[in-house]
Amino acid sequence: MKVFLKRETTSGNVIFTVKDCMGDDKYRVTSKEGNPMSKIYIEDTSGVKRLVIRRIKLPLYTLYSLTAGGERISVVTSHTNLEECIFYGISWHISGSVRRRIYDIVDADKSVVATVTKAGVGNCDAIALNIFCEQRELFAIGTAICFSSEKTVENEVYQTI
Repeated sequence: MKVFLKRETTSGNVIFTVKDCMGDDKYRVTSKEGNPMSKIYIEDTSGVKRLVIRRIKLPLYTLYSLTAGGERISVVTSHTNLEECIFYGISWHISGSVRRRIYDIVDADKSVVATVTKAGVGNCDAIALNIFCEQRELFAIGTAICFSSEKTVENEVYQTI
């Protein structure tokens, strides 16, 4: 199953729209900022909250707690190196470059749960998720949102000294 995360910049507290492969809205992602904890909600088209992400920013890392359907996983990301992340409650790891938005979410048995790449939707850039494990769809989308919430770059730029 393929979905697209489109970043929203004009819709108040809506930060992403998740679209299916036909371009129809599947989920809406909203945020409620707080200090030091903020929350991100993934709601379906009828407004039901399907996944809640709690984000706590600390000086050296950020802790994300994802809850959906009575299950909870946690992701800890380093502020200095996004590729250094640890999952708790699920046996996932990341393969690839989170900063460039080209990575795989891989399970302990080395099966790929989802691939994340850059993609164009309409006139704007988006993130494409190809999800291979449908029962982990919300957690895969939530993980991609967590990494997209961190500082990432489209292209690395080197400054001449």
